[in-house]
Order: sequence, then structure tokens, then C-alpha cells
Amino acid sequence: MYNEISDVDFVTRYCAPRTIMNNVIIHTAFEFRYKEEYLSVNVLPSNYDLEAGLAYVQSTLKPDTLHVKPNGRFVIFNVGTKRLHT
Repeated sequence: MYNEISDVDFVTRYCAPRTIMNNVIIHTAFEFRYKEEYLSVNVLPSNYDLEAGLAYVQSTLKPDTLHVKPNGRFVIFNVGTKRLHT
């Protein structure tokens, strides 16, 4: 677990099919659900290969807590870039 995420790190989030329109992930993929206090993401440190890091994250997901569907997508974004736009 990370206490602080560096600007050079990346995070990934699973986006369910209902949050994808015309192969574009829409804003509802990043809205809090009922009673959520934070947005769940997985950290991909900058020293990781992004594809290998994403494969690792996918392998650790528990099917009883997250139902990854074949037409869902994982989005990866740089933390520093995102901080600049918030």
C-alpha cells in the first residue's frame, strides 16, 4: 500500500461497459457510487512496464468483488498529468 503517489506514477481503474459509449470512457466511470468516500484505483509505479503492471493488477482482482466483463476496459493515466487538471 502506498502512502503517497508520485507525479511520475500511473494509476489504473476498471471501467464497466455501461461507462463506455462509442469506445470512449465517459465521466460516470469516475463518479463516486453510493456511500463511497474515495475512488478506487490501482497504482502502477513509474518503474513498472505499464502492460506488465496492468496484467499484474488484472491477475490480483477478486471475481467476487469485481466482475470484469470482456467488453469492459481498464484506463491508465499519469498521476501528475491528472493533478494538473484538477
